[in-house]
Amino acid sequence: MRTACLITLVVAATVGAASADTIGVDFNHPASSFSKSSNTMNGYNITLTETKTVTGLALFDKDSNGLAQSHQVGLWKLDQTLLATKTITNASTVKASASLFGRWLVESVTPFDLDPGTYVLGAHYGFNFVVALADAVVGPVTLNPGSIVTAPGVNNPTILRHKSTPVFAFPTTTFFASFTLGQFGPGILFADPVVTPPSPPGPGGPVPEPATLLLIGSVLAGGAWRAKRR
Repeated sequence: MRTACLITLVVAATVGAASADTIGVDFNHPASSFSKSSNTMNGYNITLTETKTVTGLALFDKDSNGLAQSHQVGLWKLDQTLLATKTITNASTVKASASLFGRWLVESVTPFDLDPGTYVLGAHYGFNFVVALADAVVGPVTLNPGSIVTAPGVNNPTILRHKSTPVFAFPTTTFFASFTLGQFGPGILFADPVVTPPSPPGPGGPVPEPATLLLIGSVLAGGAWRAKRR
């Protein structure tokens, strides 16, 4: 029995990793309605301090009551190269926010890696002012200390972006977040490693590493030696 327990502990120590999706920039402050005007791109710069794997794009649904219209969300390099884009609708996957005043609607992308550096997130809002206001971007989160919640390896945004345009485009105008309302409508998902139980050995299961086999063999040999002395 003791030998079996020791083997269980050894196997448990060889834990694999899977991935879970985490919103890159979230917040835990009440969301208020804010829209500069209809026909705008709103967003912000997002800076990574480590390589991250992108798994989806998102849009914040204030009050969790659905979108008045669909919104195209994009991720760019600073040189305006478009890396990924998705259209968020009411049929998109729901993901909880750190804020109790809304939720995220998410569309998956084929996973790809982002190197450390600064990128741009943006979403297009509204051909109609009333509709644009109904799906307003979120503020004033940047004016409240501790209100921003970021994934590991992601810095708090300090540069917001805007562009007046009737179509989806790179948001070219920049301004400092500390002087204005937060424009955190668009979002991004990153894959983060989490601990998961290992697959059982045998057909289809992972083959234990040599060091693990040696340790298990030592445990078995020790158990057999004790049994023989008795």
